[in-house]
Amino acid sequence: MNINLGHINKIASVSVILKDDGYVFNVVVLKRKNKLLQIVKQASYVHSVEELLKITGKYCSFILHFSGKGVLNKKVENRTNYRSKIFMNTNLEDFYFTDFVSEEFVFTSVIRKNVVQEIIDLFNVKLNHIIGVSSGPFITNILKSQIIGNSIVVNDFELLFEKQELIGYEKLKQDKVKSYLIDNKKVNQNELSAVAHASLFFLLNDNFILPLDDMFSSSKLETEQKNIFIRFGAFMLIFFIVILLGNMIYLDSLNKRINVNYMELSLSEETLNQVGKLSEEKNRKEKMLSSSGLMNKQFLSFFLKELSNSSPNEIVFDKVSIRPYSNEVKKNFKIEIKENIVYVLGETQTSKVLSEWIEQLNQKEWIGEIDILNYIYSKGRGEFELKIEIINV
Repeated sequence: MNINLGHINKIASVSVILKDDGYVFNVVVLKRKNKLLQIVKQASYVHSVEELLKITGKYCSFILHFSGKGVLNKKVENRTNYRSKIFMNTNLEDFYFTDFVSEEFVFTSVIRKNVVQEIIDLFNVKLNHIIGVSSGPFITNILKSQIIGNSIVVNDFELLFEKQELIGYEKLKQDKVKSYLIDNKKVNQNELSAVAHASLFFLLNDNFILPLDDMFSSSKLETEQKNIFIRFGAFMLIFFIVILLGNMIYLDSLNKRINVNYMELSLSEETLNQVGKLSEEKNRKEKMLSSSGLMNKQFLSFFLKELSNSSPNEIVFDKVSIRPYSNEVKKNFKIEIKENIVYVLGETQTSKVLSEWIEQLNQKEWIGEIDILNYIYSKGRGEFELKIEIINV
């Protein structure tokens, strides 16, 4: 894709009406958008460049169209070297020609370059670029498709048409006020040629020949380079602003993430401190239990834990007696305890489950002898009582 950053999309087209006592400006500012022209501003009877610049702005590029005193308009046959037929024994390089070329005729307008230069110098003092000139009424033919009727009044001329083709023109003997609707804007006969020149500037037409000059080409090139500088600068400024905003958003996101991580780290440190304290508490209590003998195999709680862990789900303990009394407790009699005996009362679903568990217990090294003191099976449940002797303590 070819991107032209220097393209001109806005132009101030000035109609310069030359008079015996000076000049008057009519200006139309147009811009091109999506290959369509739009009228942005317009003003009539402006008498100075300073006043004109207040309307157009100081940094606009200009094209000038000349009419009135000093402009010669001719209709000649379309033949080779037709311009030499207009002026005999004259240097054609001293003139600017604006031509509309049809199959049979050429409608041409001619103005001396020094007349044009006087007006251009007024703009050059203000450092404004003149990137094109034209002259005469025939340039208005480019707008014929937008104007209804068989004639167009432009400045002090009337162009005559037949079947949409330009066939002639007449100089008006008296002023004739006429306006046309272009781009939904009312354009009078003095502004019409300015709109036509702008149309040809943006939308070239092979039937029209506009003056060519190195001065206009260099001014146009300078304008395009200025546009490139401005647009590229604006693009880079926008690019850096976007990058800056993106970095700010990213930095803000990082700061938020850092804050979240810091909070999580603080919670983690607090959790680790709690875990450390609990670990120390656990170690302290384990040491205390160890020193008290609760974790030793010689302590009967160890055997109770082993009995509980080894019993299957089908067996439920109802009562466990550790170190039972050897006889009935009586006043003034010594209490005798069976140190290594554990009684277990419980329930089982089947005698088979009970037998398998007893076999499993018999394999443990700390089990001496297991006696089944009682077993009653009733209503789908077996009630049992076991006497377990503990050895190796």
